[in-house]
Amino acid sequence: NGGSTWSTIASAGSSYEIYFTSADTGFSIIDETPATNNGSSIKKTTDGGLTWNEKLFDSTLYFRSLFFPNPDIGFALCKDFSNTTYTYKTIDAGENWFLQSTNTMTPYPPWSTLFFTDSSTGYFANGEIFKTVDGGQNWTKVFFDITGDAYLESFHFPSATVGYAVGSSLTTGSAIYKTTDAGQTWLPQTTPDVNPLNSVFFINNNTGYAVGGDGQVSGSVIKTVDGGSNWILDTTQTTSFNSVFFPISTIGYAVGTNGIIIKYSDTTTGSEDANSFISYNKPSVFPNPSNNGTFRVSEYRDEGNI
Repeated sequence: NGGSTWSTIASAGSSYEIYFTSADTGFSIIDETPATNNGSSIKKTTDGGLTWNEKLFDSTLYFRSLFFPNPDIGFALCKDFSNTTYTYKTIDAGENWFLQSTNTMTPYPPWSTLFFTDSSTGYFANGEIFKTVDGGQNWTKVFFDITGDAYLESFHFPSATVGYAVGSSLTTGSAIYKTTDAGQTWLPQTTPDVNPLNSVFFINNNTGYAVGGDGQVSGSVIKTVDGGSNWILDTTQTTSFNSVFFPISTIGYAVGTNGIIIKYSDTTTGSEDANSFISYNKPSVFPNPSNNGTFRVSEYRDEGNI
């Protein structure tokens, strides 16, 4: 019903991230025993989340991000407690996973975000940005702020060549960077938000939204309609935002701390107005990002309800 109500349909451990490739088929990253740091797994559902089956488990690794450029090919990013990041890949819709690459990262990535524009070209962010053009076999660093000011942690590519990355800045609070050459170069943009940005989503190459906050009592949604040349403050809340997603250009969702969900809806006039945002103070699972009809949901929860 468009986000008005949410129901708990299964419990599958402490869930870190969820990614669905269709209405029925999805994957969940599960931290099996977070209190004892005893590994994590990838579980799969084919009945809309009612039941989950384990497809990959490792007692020494911690999976942190999933992305499927198409329903059959998917990637998972994980880490250990040294300074090593691992890329796993599936080519049979998540039934089997194999190790694709091992990378030593400096600085050590506390967590990372994956995004693929096709089955070969992908990116992950862990403060810096890395790119692969061979399906995750090799990763090359394409962004690093030599001043140490910017830390990027989330991005979205509305096309194969145009992408946006957001994060935090020691001097301005928030950071936004843009690429127009498939991640080879990244240029900073000016943002009106003084808090770190946690998520970004573009409905086309020029119109996009970014969300963030102080992690507690202040959060905001900012917006651009000119490819980031100008960003404006779209709406604010007394809670911090973690993720934003638009399934279509006129409907969007943002979620954050204390279980808040806000919804943007304008299916009648096609215009965009901050007053169209509606708040839902209910815990939720949320999709981000979408690619070719697929969607991804991320949430941090103690009980691990999905």
